Amino acid sequence: SEAYALFAIRGKKDASTDQQGKVGKEGHGMTAINIMEFDAGLEKARKMHSQCLSIMKKFWRLAQKHHKKGDVVFAQMCSLAEDYGKCYDTANSEYLYLIDKFSKS
Repeated sequence: SEAYALFAIRGKKDASTDQQGKVGKEGHGMTAINIMEFDAGLEKARKMHSQCLSIMKKFWRLAQKHHKKGDVVFAQMCSLAEDYGKCYDTANSEYLYLIDKFSKS
């Protein structure tokens, strides 16, 4: 987030606006809609990372406990592992989309 803030500050400092409403240098600028889309995508990826960390924490806490009902615990751990995989895949695909769409920004 600090790197993004520096990017935004430098962009404001060096910004030049053309007829199409783009901000940036030499035609490689971004419109306000693109910036909002980038921010939303980055926020979605951050949220998925946060969920991944939360799931990992639950997984290892569950693994630490010794239960008499081992099958139930194993099923819960498998469910958490599946949830982790979904969050990871979502964050990964969001980053790949952002890199592909805004590769010149």
